Amino acid sequence: MTANDIANMVEKEPYHTNLNRITIANFIRQQQAEIEALKEQVGIWEKETMNARIKTSLYKAEIKELIKAKKK
Repeated sequence: MTANDIANMVEKEPYHTNLNRITIANFIRQQQAEIEALKEQVGIWEKETMNARIKTSLYKAEIKELIKAKKK
């Protein structure tokens, strides 16, 4: 169940609180939007991390080749 699902339930069902149901629903939707934005950012970081690992691997291979060439 997502925050949006909960927000929809809160709007439709009686809720015992001093807060307005619409206010609660809007807050939950904002939280869900923030979660989605963070998920996107994590995806970007994961891609950047993978690219950095690939580059590191390539650099290590290049360094090994340079060391071999220097020893000859």
